[in-house]
Amino acid sequence: MTQAVAEPQGSAAIPEAEHRIEPTSQSRLDEGLAILEDHKQEWATLAVDERIELLEHVRDGMVAVAERWMDAAMEAKGMTPGTGEEGEEWLAGPGAIVKNLSLLIASLRDIDDHGVPQLPKKPYTRADGQVVAPVFPADGWDGVLFMGFTSEVWMQPGVTLDNLSENQAAFYKEKSPKGTLALVLGAGNVASIGPMDALYKLIVEGQVVLLKMNPVNEYLGPFVDEAFAPLRERGFFRVVYGGAAEGGYLCTHRLVEEIHITGSDKTHDAIVFGVGEEGARRKANREPRNTKRLSSELGNVSPIIIVPRAPGRKRTSTFTVSTSPLRCATTPGSTASQPGSSFSMSSGTSARIYCGLFRRHCRTPTIGSRTTPAPKTARRCLSSATQTPMSSGPKARARSRGR
Repeated sequence: MTQAVAEPQGSAAIPEAEHRIEPTSQSRLDEGLAILEDHKQEWATLAVDERIELLEHVRDGMVAVAERWMDAAMEAKGMTPGTGEEGEEWLAGPGAIVKNLSLLIASLRDIDDHGVPQLPKKPYTRADGQVVAPVFPADGWDGVLFMGFTSEVWMQPGVTLDNLSENQAAFYKEKSPKGTLALVLGAGNVASIGPMDALYKLIVEGQVVLLKMNPVNEYLGPFVDEAFAPLRERGFFRVVYGGAAEGGYLCTHRLVEEIHITGSDKTHDAIVFGVGEEGARRKANREPRNTKRLSSELGNVSPIIIVPRAPGRKRTSTFTVSTSPLRCATTPGSTASQPGSSFSMSSGTSARIYCGLFRRHCRTPTIGSRTTPAPKTARRCLSSATQTPMSSGPKARARSRGR
């Protein structure tokens, strides 16, 4: 029996999962990249109303494949139909993507109407001068489904109430945006992360995307491809398959300009510095072999602050997640966003919240106590995610847009 070699730090090296779908050949990878290259400038300059229409079709497609997606996921994971684990899979898979699409559509409508996504509440300044932007709940549905749960973005120094809007929807302020081709290396844990990472690159950063599915959940790739067909047919999106060999080929491909990965520090370091002794030497000397702009969401430990209950008040749990270099990493050879923006959230329910089209991609990990929904409840949540947000009062339409 071979004894595993202990790693001095970071995550453990995990063997590549067995493939359920044949890896995409290099010729097909080249073909997909060439199509994206030919259409990247068209996507960068596409009108906002056309983007909205395309996303509405993608959302319809996602709802259409949801049942088959779930059947495949439950079979692959050995889940029992009709149980709480099925409900959790609904919300972590199709439900999250549909909700993300609805929020992006609403944010784009705000951009079309107001220039930037509209916040659900007025931003304010903390005692130390730091600007705080409330982002959740964004509408009435959020208030009902996540009762008592709130979140806000604490902006970086230099951002004021007067220039806050200048730090939103940066791509949509560019007069002559340049087309960019991005590679997204999909996550193997939560099924919705890969497609939503692709949506972030597509909508927030205005880049065409080649999504390589992770071998762990590549069986979901055909459903992603079917749902995203409106984008694929226009030459803005592609799904491919494979493991480390295909990923390595794509990361160094001349047409790939940016890379995003959700995974381990080991994979990140292999992309940026290489492997073995040479990779270790390059990392120690900060000499990347791959200098393309690379963003990454890697495993980390986030702080949780338990706030004592004040007399007469409900008990709350509060935590702050800073967008540290570990969670929003870039290659040493590229321009990195300065850390500093953070989420402050209060409640005891697990959730994953996205701030709508701020300059940075701020996301929280799942935290707190978890209640597993029943499958019927999860399906209702999927349905509500496609509906117009609930609000009240004479200015309901303006306030109820997604943020």
